[in-house]
Formats: sequence, structure tokens, C-alpha cells
Amino acid sequence: QVRIHILDSSTGDITESDVMLARTSSAAILGFNVKKSPIALNLAKKDKVDIQVFSVIYELFDYVKKGASKLLPVTRERRKLGKMKILKIFKTSRGEMIAGGSVISGLVRKGAIAVVLRGLDESVVGEGKIAQLQQNKSVAAEVEKGKECGIMFSGALRLKEGDTLEIFEEVEVRKELN
Repeated sequence: QVRIHILDSSTGDITESDVMLARTSSAAILGFNVKKSPIALNLAKKDKVDIQVFSVIYELFDYVKKGASKLLPVTRERRKLGKMKILKIFKTSRGEMIAGGSVISGLVRKGAIAVVLRGLDESVVGEGKIAQLQQNKSVAAEVEKGKECGIMFSGALRLKEGDTLEIFEEVEVRKELN
């Protein structure tokens, strides 16, 4: 997953030679129960070398773990927000449709992904995006279960009355090291 390369490991205070090694390698300096010499500190500020000193060992481990976790790849994940039943189609144009419906579970959010389910078996026929959302003729960020709303649906698929929209948001998920 992530590989950590230790350039040098020694006892004693952090010196200017430690800072020069870290600078040439684009590395950080981590110390445990040590001091930073004034010359090393000034050189580190000038060369923008990160020096971190810890007096509790688990804090050092947590710092390394947190830094290494930032190197892990980010994945995109869909999280279900709710469902909406399409009751009426008002306007269709190329790539966009205005429709009205009722939120039957969860909520509908502007900008969310809408997977279109059709028929008694609710088979997936396509997907699009909730480009705009209105409730009672006012712009809304989200509409909750049991309420009716109007949407502007963006997508190549044409909605039909009776369709169900399954609403999702896409979130970035970063793995963490154990």
C-alpha cells in the first residue's frame, strides 16, 4: 500500500547535517525526545524542511500513520440518499426534462445522481443528474420523504410518468492504515 523510507536513524539532537539530508531528499525530520539545534532550526526554516519532535512515542506513530494515509488512493463511492416517484412530466428538451414527483424515501438533493428504475420489476434503464430542485415553486437544496417537488433532470434518457428515481451522492473515500 504505502512504503516509508527511513533515510537515517541515529541518537542525539537534530543537527544541520540532518536538515541538509532531508532537504536533498525532500523528506521530513521526525525526532523522539530530542532537541533541535538553533542552527538546524534556522536552516530548516530557510529550506522549508519539516521538523517534528515528539515526547510521546504513540504521537509519533500517529503522525506517521496519518501522513502515510494521505498517500493512499482515493476511491469514489455512491451513497444512497432516497427514492422519488415521477408523477408528471412538464417539459422535455434535448438532454433535460422538467418533472414533478413525490419523495417516497430518504431525500432528494440538488446535484445528486438519479438512477432511473422502470416497470414493476424496477429494472435500471439509465441515469442522469438532478440539475435543479424546487419545492412549492421555490428553489430547494433538498426535499425530504413525504413531500412533492419539481426537478430538472439532466441526462440522455427520457423519463416517463411512473418511473422511480433512486437518488445517490458520490463521495470520496480515503482508506486508512490500521
